[in-house]
Amino acid sequence: MRLAIKHKLLQYVIILSFFLIAVPVGQTASTQAATPTFSLPAGTYANSKVTISDASSSATIYYTTNGTTPTTSSTKYTAPIVFNDSGTFTVEAIAVASGSNNSAVATVVYTIHPGVITPTFSPVAGTYATSQSVTISDISTKTIYYTTDGSVPTTSSTPYSGPVTVASNETINAIAVLSGFTNSPVATAAYTIASVLPTPTFSVAAGTYTTAQSVTISDSSSGATIYYTTNGTTPTTTSTKYSGTAISVSTTETLEAMAVAPGYTNSAVATAAYTIQAGAADINFGGGFAASQGQMVLNGAAQLNGSGLQLTNGGTSQEGSAWYVTPVNVQSFTTNFTFQLTNPQANGITFTIQNQGTAALGIYGTGLGYEYIPTSVAVKFDLFNAGGEGPDSTGLYTDGAVPTVPAIDLSSTGINLHSGDTMAVQMVYNGTTLTMTMTDTVTKASYTTGFTINIPSTVGSNTAYIGFTGGTGGLTATQAILTWTYKN
Repeated sequence: MRLAIKHKLLQYVIILSFFLIAVPVGQTASTQAATPTFSLPAGTYANSKVTISDASSSATIYYTTNGTTPTTSSTKYTAPIVFNDSGTFTVEAIAVASGSNNSAVATVVYTIHPGVITPTFSPVAGTYATSQSVTISDISTKTIYYTTDGSVPTTSSTPYSGPVTVASNETINAIAVLSGFTNSPVATAAYTIASVLPTPTFSVAAGTYTTAQSVTISDSSSGATIYYTTNGTTPTTTSTKYSGTAISVSTTETLEAMAVAPGYTNSAVATAAYTIQAGAADINFGGGFAASQGQMVLNGAAQLNGSGLQLTNGGTSQEGSAWYVTPVNVQSFTTNFTFQLTNPQANGITFTIQNQGTAALGIYGTGLGYEYIPTSVAVKFDLFNAGGEGPDSTGLYTDGAVPTVPAIDLSSTGINLHSGDTMAVQMVYNGTTLTMTMTDTVTKASYTTGFTINIPSTVGSNTAYIGFTGGTGGLTATQAILTWTYKN
């Protein structure tokens, strides 16, 4: 009896040992991945976005959308599936996980009818400065009906066939219609067309002036209110309101202005910067330059010689310049000066208007002490045929150009710059034309010519420094300005 019991216990031990060896602790003999689930239940939708998930975090999901059974060769799920096209779609999915059997197949059927989607507008509702061309659309083909008076559209309303022009304030309502389905919700877009007011204008152009200016501001839209500032800041409706009275600009300042009116977009900001620069009204060295100290700045070879203003003294390769110390108004003027070239071989002199300052000095030789002075205007009196201009020539040059050609040959005029005679020059500028008359005070030979030039634009200001330059090279001359007056 005891022997039989022992034998039976031995059999149980052997069987238990077999199971412990065959099945490791914590593992079942066979598991299956969880069946995937869909975020959207089966049904009919206008459009849809479906996510697929699985309870096994390590599982990979494969799916089809045509009703076929998915395998590991099917599309791997990585992002939501979006349905926009109309039709019926059967989505099937499986989950695959290492160490588990593939899940059961999950299946869902969707019917998509995009025809009932609410229409959209482009551009979107809002306030615009100009007329808008509005398109109405939906994600698939259907009939759209709309109204522009704010009323609810029906199938008796205007069918949409192309962009709708919105030129004034109005509200567009639209519906999408597809046979057999409920009409879409009403889409609404309200547009406000607020035209931009014209930019204000100033009666006096921005620039540099030698006296105070009286500036008025105007706008071409009647009923507009103008706001302005005088310190260069952008105006707002809290800035000074323009009353129509002229604004006195007596110091350097910047005016900014904008126009405002109900139902309109504010105008662009108009800006005008004014520089009020105290300049010499007149220059008078009619009796010579003996008392010009402190009124003229001399550079290079330039020096006073008795009552004359000598630009070169007969030495080779010289350049000299002489400038009135204060900028003057160059919008219109009359200037008279006399000059004498003694031992006249080369090269010549210029009367120059420039905005580089009183230290401005060009190069010698054919440069006549002028070449390379930018923002400038010069009229030359040239002794040397350097570029085919002849041995006696004149001409107008700008921005420091080499003063050779183009030029006017004076050979046939009776003017001989090599004579050593005193020459008298008058220049009159009326804002568009600089008229020059040169006369030999001994022979009385005279020549007049005119140059079309916008001097303020060329020198960059309504005021500038004025004076004379001269130069010699391998050949020389003593070149002097004897008298000079200037009246603007």
